[in-house]
Amino acid sequence: MSIRNVHIRSPFDVAETADRVFRALSIKSWHERDSDNFTDGRYYVGEGGETQVEVSSDEKAGFDEYLYRVTLELPSSSTFDVDEVLDLMALELVRAGFDVAREVGFHDGVIERERFALDRSSNLIKCRDTVQVPED
Repeated sequence: MSIRNVHIRSPFDVAETADRVFRALSIKSWHERDSDNFTDGRYYVGEGGETQVEVSSDEKAGFDEYLYRVTLELPSSSTFDVDEVLDLMALELVRAGFDVAREVGFHDGVIERERFALDRSSNLIKCRDTVQVPED
């Protein structure tokens, strides 16, 4: 499996956020699952083609303003590049009104983030920033 995560900001609860994420990604088939591995004890899974998407609450250090995580999974046998699919997913999420970011590095108590936005022509752009986090 090839897996990538992004973090999103949403004013809605996790169920409404999941519904809006799946609508933005044109994923019609999705459902709730229970798991103690997730912050709220639940997460949402949708599938479209060979792509699986999960939406869950998240408490990732350095992403305090992003309350939710969206996980993209592609099978290892996929002919698609997972990073290109991630960019397409981020584009659709930003177009749907979500603030979207992902971790691209961590060193010396600093997380490097890549934030996604649209330029004036509605093309995806990426901006980097850093956030200091307490080291464990």
